[in-house]
Amino acid sequence: NVLSDYSVSIIGPLLPTMVGYVSDLVDRQLDREKAMSLVKEAGLLTQVEPSSVSTASPSTTTVEENTTSSDTQEVSQEKNKQANTFTLTTIDAPEYLQVANAIVQQLQLIGLDVTVVSVPAESLYEQVIKPRNFELLLITVMYSTDADPYVFWHSSQGNGNGLNIIDYTNADIDTVLESARSATNDDDRQRAYKTFQEKLLTENPAIFLYQSSYTFAVTKKVH
Repeated sequence: NVLSDYSVSIIGPLLPTMVGYVSDLVDRQLDREKAMSLVKEAGLLTQVEPSSVSTASPSTTTVEENTTSSDTQEVSQEKNKQANTFTLTTIDAPEYLQVANAIVQQLQLIGLDVTVVSVPAESLYEQVIKPRNFELLLITVMYSTDADPYVFWHSSQGNGNGLNIIDYTNADIDTVLESARSATNDDDRQRAYKTFQEKLLTENPAIFLYQSSYTFAVTKKVH
């Protein structure tokens, strides 16, 4: 809805035109109640529950005995606010900012406070990716003509060695990505990539959003 007709939603790391794409991957539907439950379990709710307002506990701040109940609530809320405040870093460009703001609005509905941090595209690698200077990151992944997710998801490509920018590590996924690279035919590669996608979506280290559509203006002189 954010980008209108200029994007197509996706489920996993591979696109329909790529070898290994699987069309029947499980599409995780929005479940706001479950999301809010997980946020609550993690102690990240934006609002302090009434029962915790005037009671000292690990999730609240102990105050002096002569502090009013309203002061206690303010202190508790401030501590809770700091605990559930995150930053979402993205490129300083209209497309990314529109999507980032939409994500922020959805996260606010489940009680998370997120601030968008925009960085010029030319500074993204040195300021954000290389030092791993982010909490949440919204970026585009660009594949070469021979799409190979190895460079994004194999553990050897993390820790500054490649494009595994979240330093993701999973021995099973390493194995299937290596099998896909060494496969001598598309059938074996297809099977390896299917396993890779299923395992990756089980852990959800990243959320795959959409594939951008690009419009080109062509002169009528071209036939």
